[in-house]
Amino acid sequence: RFGTDEQKKHWLPGFANGSVRMAYGITEPDAGSNSHRITTTARRDGGDWILSGRTVYISGVDEADAVLIVGRTEDAKTGRLKPALYIGPTDAPGFE
Repeated sequence: RFGTDEQKKHWLPGFANGSVRMAYGITEPDAGSNSHRITTTARRDGGDWILSGRTVYISGVDEADAVLIVGRTEDAKTGRLKPALYIGPTDAPGFE
């Protein structure tokens, strides 16, 4: 619903036929899996999103092509941080 056409063409066929594997990243050192306490944030940088934070204990990350990362971003209307999901390819710069 919210992805661009390019993102949908890139990811959805592989998810549907099983050729792309994704892990789920929510657990943080100081929050566990309590989504109300996560501190990973994202900000826009041109057409990209820059994620900053530390997610640990991602089961299956060693076999995954991407990680669905739970983070927060600023709501344009209220300025408050709201939860959001991001697909992070495991070969992205800075991903370790």
